[in-house]
Amino acid sequence: MNYPYYILGAPFLRARRKQFEVATLERFGGDYERAVLYMDKVTDSQMNKASGLLSSVSILAGMSYFVEAHTSLVLALASIVIVVSTLYVPWPLSQAASVAAESEFKSLCRRSYYRAICNRLGISLIILTVVFLIPFVFTY
Repeated sequence: MNYPYYILGAPFLRARRKQFEVATLERFGGDYERAVLYMDKVTDSQMNKASGLLSSVSILAGMSYFVEAHTSLVLALASIVIVVSTLYVPWPLSQAASVAAESEFKSLCRRSYYRAICNRLGISLIILTVVFLIPFVFTY
């Protein structure tokens, strides 16, 4: 199956999200347990990307502060807030730990969409930060 390019990094429309979930389940023969394991790997990958983005944007925020590039600093701080929000992991309550694999799969998919969109927005803000920072760095 050919997946379309998502400008925000994840399917934004409900119909596209459903297509993704169905395709993922088909990939694993309808086995929700294996699909949950796959989505766990996707989540780990997204969180690793977010931590890498945080280190790079922190350096940019420091440079922006140092050269007094206020627009860049605001963009960098906004990017930090967005990327940090992807690191939040909601843990199920103890009585809900025996949730069916199907509902766990859907929950992981929703969180994955959110993290993908936030990471993409964070990257976009980092690019804008660099664009606004370049003139200040060369004139400093």
